[in-house]
Amino acid sequence: MKNPLLKRLPRELIGDIGKYLAVFLFMTATIGFVSGFLVADDSMLAAYQESFEKYHIEDGNFTLEKKATDSQIKRLEKEGVQIYENYYVEEDADTDLDGEKDSTVRVYKNRSQIDLVCLMKGELPKKEDEIAIDRMYAENNKIQISDIIKVGKEEKTVTGYVALSDYSALFSNNSDMMFDAVKFGVAIVTDEAFEKLLAWSAVNIPALRREFVEPALQKFIGYIPMGPYLEFYYDYDTNFNDLQNYSGNHWEMMVEHVRKHVGDVLDDLQAPEHATRAECVKIIEKRTFELYEKLDPRAYQLACNTRGGKGYGEAGITLMNAMWNNTNEVFSPDVASMGCIQEFDPHCVCTTTSLVNASGIHPMCFAKLPGHMMSKIYAAKEYEKLAVEAAVTGSYHAALEALVANPLVNSYYKAKSALNELLVAEKEWLPNFADAIAALEKGEEPNN
Repeated sequence: MKNPLLKRLPRELIGDIGKYLAVFLFMTATIGFVSGFLVADDSMLAAYQESFEKYHIEDGNFTLEKKATDSQIKRLEKEGVQIYENYYVEEDADTDLDGEKDSTVRVYKNRSQIDLVCLMKGELPKKEDEIAIDRMYAENNKIQISDIIKVGKEEKTVTGYVALSDYSALFSNNSDMMFDAVKFGVAIVTDEAFEKLLAWSAVNIPALRREFVEPALQKFIGYIPMGPYLEFYYDYDTNFNDLQNYSGNHWEMMVEHVRKHVGDVLDDLQAPEHATRAECVKIIEKRTFELYEKLDPRAYQLACNTRGGKGYGEAGITLMNAMWNNTNEVFSPDVASMGCIQEFDPHCVCTTTSLVNASGIHPMCFAKLPGHMMSKIYAAKEYEKLAVEAAVTGSYHAALEALVANPLVNSYYKAKSALNELLVAEKEWLPNFADAIAALEKGEEPNN
């Protein structure tokens, strides 16, 4: 007996040919896609693993508070670890030369021993004014080979596209959830250009806006300062003169800056001749609150462009995020030292490098500071403690002691003159000093 399916199956197949053809094509495409993915995955994995040997990729890296000494490096290498220096300089980049910061570029000098550079197109830089940039960063910012971009304060010609073997993805920080190859990139320059980048801030940035102090002083100190104010403690006269010059034309500079970035919100205002920065800030803050009251969006822009509001706001949000999401960020907040500074009261508050996570703020310990630095730390802290005592008790003598202890005053007579003038001028806000102020207004010497 013949099987009836022999006629039924061909009839069924011919009747629904469209459905079965679609299923066949879908399965073929799926099998091809998965097979191709598995083959590509194996190839990419093999290439990635080979790159570790081909480009001598590091096994790990670490950052120290200051440059390691030869003895420290030798001690580490006794444990079977090979140590290589791999410094970088992070600079603002202007890729379209419009005078505005577009992104941030982390600049390295070319490597010859570890984390070797893969040249994708073009050639590596050979002159000080040349630079090779990451291929993805270049494509995202539409930068072509032979284009000119501004890095820091210098214009450089792009000679090639590179891939840095220690940046398989362009993460700026290890805690970043997503990389941004538009706003962040890496680059290679010559050894000479790199050394020049390290020192350019000492020449191109005014004293009050330096992120690094003058190189010779920095070498003497042995640390990279967090900000520019340290120079006042080592060269007061020069920096005070810079401050005076900066304050002398501060209002005109500020109005011009605001007009460019915000608009004409300050054009109808006037400041006293030779206005100090504090006087300028009072005028600007009044206008800022007026704009906020009108719900004018320029209020926020004005604050960001005149007071550093945006930077402080972002820093505060990042710190809160580190504590809430346990991201282990490094900040320099004001915190009890907890013994991180050797031979310093662990209960005293200081601004120091700290690890911030969900368990709190943890000051990071480092080697004993040199004597010249500790002397200034002691003096500054003693000034703060005496100032607090004077404010709480209304003691004229403690207030005078505080000013004399301050390492930037350097004169009992200047301290006394400044204190007397301040107390009388601000007496409305200093009720604890009422007796001392009354004596001064009578031309008498305060006895408390």
